[in-house]
Amino acid sequence: MRRPLFYIILVVFWGFIQGASAQNIPRVSVGRIDRISAFESKYVAARNIDVWLPANYDPKKKYRVIYMHDGQNLFDSNLAFGKHEWRVDETMDSLLQTQKIEPSLVVGIWNSGATRHAEFFPEAFLPDVQEPFRSDFVQNTLQGKPLSDAYLKFIVEELKPFIDRSYSTIPGKEGTFILGSSMGGLLSVYAWCQYPEVFSGAGGLSVAWVGKAEKNYELPLAAFQYLSKNIPGPLGRKIYMDHG
Repeated sequence: MRRPLFYIILVVFWGFIQGASAQNIPRVSVGRIDRISAFESKYVAARNIDVWLPANYDPKKKYRVIYMHDGQNLFDSNLAFGKHEWRVDETMDSLLQTQKIEPSLVVGIWNSGATRHAEFFPEAFLPDVQEPFRSDFVQNTLQGKPLSDAYLKFIVEELKPFIDRSYSTIPGKEGTFILGSSMGGLLSVYAWCQYPEVFSGAGGLSVAWVGKAEKNYELPLAAFQYLSKNIPGPLGRKIYMDHG
């Protein structure tokens, strides 16, 4: 039976899409990647999510979850910015094999590209920033309104429930962590402060402390004021930060 031309075109087009999508799925040395393409959100632009599962992932066990920003930089140098990957799969496997960490999986959240800075800059810093610097920073650096609160809502209200439904996780805060580098490191600290009931640990690697004290003192001062008011009490929570 002859197929209608539209049917043939649709099949070819779908195959093209699938092939294009497969081309940017990270290649890992250990474990496997589950790709969620163009994950939709009512808060931020759709983006790819790469879930790394250890080689011995067992749905009958419970796993902690590490949410990591800049997902395209985590596993494969061919996709990473500057061709420098984080080697997350190799590092996680080593830590798991030596039992230095509990069974865990990694959720790599791709950044949005053009709006990365707006999504990663903690907008709660801004009320303590004086004019005219605040307006200049929003317009010229963020190039629009800050989106970090919306981005964190996307993680907490949309992505995390999906991950907890789809995988065998420890859904409480004792099983939920967030990690990033540069602006992603600053955002992770912010997430830890904004949602202490969700994240028990945060990692800020090579944190991009915004502004320079001798020039743009407004932003560092606002950051310290925010942190002094909002860092959660201990209660089992952990944070790691270093300076980039």
